[in-house]
Amino acid sequence: MGNILAAFRSRTQTMRFFERMKRGGCAVSVVNTPKEAHVGCGISVKLSTQCFGFAKRVLYAGGYDSFAGFFEIRQISGRTQVKTI
Repeated sequence: MGNILAAFRSRTQTMRFFERMKRGGCAVSVVNTPKEAHVGCGISVKLSTQCFGFAKRVLYAGGYDSFAGFFEIRQISGRTQVKTI
């Protein structure tokens, strides 16, 4: 599996989610949402596959109404491929 992104339409909620994930011990970073995800301009939280279950629990318990979706991002032959999870 490639990288997992949690995409948001709100910078405030992205940062709140990022901080919660970080406090939970997950290796996370804030990145620009790739245009191939088709969620408009935004930022996402990149996380490891090991933290995906925890991320879902944090998301659904936290009331993140700007959440746009989880995406798997892969680079194949120099092209970015995005798949909704």
